Amino acid sequence: MQLCSVHTHVGQRTVIKIIVLPELIYEQYVNQGVVFSNLTDLDYLIEVSSINDLIEIGNAVEQYPNNFIVDECFEILQNPTTVISSKASTEFKYKTLATQLLERIESQSIRDSASSAVPEFGVYTLKRIDEYLWVAVQKSLPSVSSDPVKESVNGNKQFINDMVGKLMERFKLEQLSKTHLFGVYLESNRV
Repeated sequence: MQLCSVHTHVGQRTVIKIIVLPELIYEQYVNQGVVFSNLTDLDYLIEVSSINDLIEIGNAVEQYPNNFIVDECFEILQNPTTVISSKASTEFKYKTLATQLLERIESQSIRDSASSAVPEFGVYTLKRIDEYLWVAVQKSLPSVSSDPVKESVNGNKQFINDMVGKLMERFKLEQLSKTHLFGVYLESNRV
């Protein structure tokens, strides 16, 4: 039996959704009383977010390390700027917002290329909203290694431990040990 191949009463896989949020936006949402379980609804996400928030969330999603995803068990909430742009071609209500996002992204890109930005990597903290919805809160730190994958794994040891710990509540060690994340977990815990 594969991990997460268990089916619900409606015939779908039980997948844990992960919302990747920059630390400042996560704190802002907490202070505003945002209902995190509603952030999977694009219209709600747009309602509680500024254009800059949507861009920053999109950047955080793009930077989230794919090697932290357990096979078919997790689904990362898609980059909202990409989803909005895609929907703008068929749904008029997203057209203006898509244009505003594109203009802001282009102006930020020009500004970023003019500056000499220090490379960064994300360190994540796991916030469990419920059994099937988790938030990966991203804090960006300056990169100091020539091996970004190793730096990311070492910098996220606690996050990886937390993910594996939460999965141990749902799955047997034998099942979990066959996943890629478990290999990353072992690598991060090497002495």
